[in-house]
Amino acid sequence: MTRHRIIIGLASNSPHGEQTAAVAANALRNIFSDIRFSKTEITAPLEGHGANYANAVAIAMTSLSPEAIMIAMKALEANAGRQKLNRDDIPLDLDLLDYDGQELPELKLPRRAQLSLDFNRRALAELQ
Repeated sequence: MTRHRIIIGLASNSPHGEQTAAVAANALRNIFSDIRFSKTEITAPLEGHGANYANAVAIAMTSLSPEAIMIAMKALEANAGRQKLNRDDIPLDLDLLDYDGQELPELKLPRRAQLSLDFNRRALAELQ
């Protein structure tokens, strides 16, 4: 069974964003047995509206397909109360940022723009 190195971005701008990120981290540990998390960093919203975000990055090893990972993460977002129509209140945002460095254009992977954000670069450097 082939294992793939993945990078996941975690974010929340709820009033309890750091707690929400911690709950999400525990849920992700149930999906990925081999996973490490960066420290959480608080940042201003990129688009200039809404509350500040708690951001973190995780690196995991998995045999799951990228599609299966995305389905699992969308279920975690929904369980946290995420609603697609509300772009200002994001209780939990989980993004698959990279899947073994593979170019998967149909899934928009890797997500270079997100990986190049300063807070994600700092988080990834922390995990290296």
